[in-house]
Amino acid sequence: MSISSSISVICPCFNAEKSIWRLLQTVDAQIVQPLELIIYDDGSTDGTIQIIEEYVAARKKDFFPIKPISGAHSGPGAARNFAVEHSKGTWLAFIDADDYWLPHKLKIVSEFIQNHSDIGVWVHWENFEFLNGSARIIKNGNKIRYLGGAKLSRSLYQLNDLSTSATCVKAEYFQKVAGFDVKLPNGQDYDLWLKLSRYSKFGCIPEILGSYVQNSASISARPYHKRIKSELIIWWRYRCFGVGFDILVKLVRILVNKAWIR
Repeated sequence: MSISSSISVICPCFNAEKSIWRLLQTVDAQIVQPLELIIYDDGSTDGTIQIIEEYVAARKKDFFPIKPISGAHSGPGAARNFAVEHSKGTWLAFIDADDYWLPHKLKIVSEFIQNHSDIGVWVHWENFEFLNGSARIIKNGNKIRYLGGAKLSRSLYQLNDLSTSATCVKAEYFQKVAGFDVKLPNGQDYDLWLKLSRYSKFGCIPEILGSYVQNSASISARPYHKRIKSELIIWWRYRCFGVGFDILVKLVRILVNKAWIR
């Protein structure tokens, strides 16, 4: 079995009828196919499920399986956890329903996995596509290349340098840290990276392999007090990762973030 066939693609979706078809196409278009695509529909009230069913019925039989699962609305972290519970791969490649990958994404990631057996989390660069049609490059992971142990934890504590749709995690590490913390109102992905930093090195692939697509929901996530609460919980929970003024500097950044005063 090749490295590529051990990757399960994990996608949570909620009212994603406008983007889910493209998501399905972007995974189907991979030069190196994944083991499976697990889609957890998080209680959608639009036509998301019907679109997925129509797509699956029309696709080629020799493709990898697409496994849609439906449940009550519980948030993206819980949806990802549920999807992982139904996965079989030794690696988990996360993608959100609004985002998409370039066709060679899994091929490149698979090659890095094969050539660096000591790394359990991979992240790559991506384009950030704004609502107005403009875009910029996000160099995810540029700050944490091949770091492990205390150095990695401190780097991530200072600044979240990862993006969920650009991240691939070894399944055994995901299980070891019990996945996403669904009790956090926001920042569940950031909390996961910090937990994982205790056990694994992180590797950066300095190549654009996908796009993060901004949407109106993501830029108007209210109320802000829930976001502040999550960031403060994470700040305190992982304060042992900080050195010197790291803890104070991070607190100041949380409290004076310009997003709170828009």
